[in-house]
Amino acid sequence: MSKLDKSETLAFDSMGKENMSKLKNLFLEYDKSLSIALNGAEEKMATDKTQSWGTDSIIKILLKLAPPVMFAQLIQALYNLVDSLFVGKYSESGLTALSIIYPLQLLMIAFAVGTGVGINTIVASKLGQGDKKQADEYAGTALPLAVMLWLVFAIICYVLLPYFAKILQVLLKSLTM
Repeated sequence: MSKLDKSETLAFDSMGKENMSKLKNLFLEYDKSLSIALNGAEEKMATDKTQSWGTDSIIKILLKLAPPVMFAQLIQALYNLVDSLFVGKYSESGLTALSIIYPLQLLMIAFAVGTGVGINTIVASKLGQGDKKQADEYAGTALPLAVMLWLVFAIICYVLLPYFAKILQVLLKSLTM
């Protein structure tokens, strides 16, 4: 028996039978009130459209969450399309450069957004647990992590992009022949 169990048993023994029955009745009333409150909350949750995460099907939830993400991707694609239209008016090699950079740009955006979402999630979790100090520590890692990701991508692009461009040029020449 642990120390907590022993002290709990000692406390219950010292309360006496009369106080124990009062405590038991208090717990029963609390349990009854809690079940009434939860039943009301479940009914409200079923009718409240914002609290449907645990009750709706996954397809319905995805159909609610997907449009904003799809819209953001559409905006990004339109941004790149407009870039291509303007650059293509002036230079064919500039358009080729945009085509080469586009996948790398998407990869960098994916890493940046993923890192940002991850840090925001852990910070929100720690704040929800009331651990502000730990949340501040995680938030403090965001900037160094972003700089480190930038540095990694900069080095990778500096070293590998010339080779990538040569490979693409060879592929394009072989396709046009």
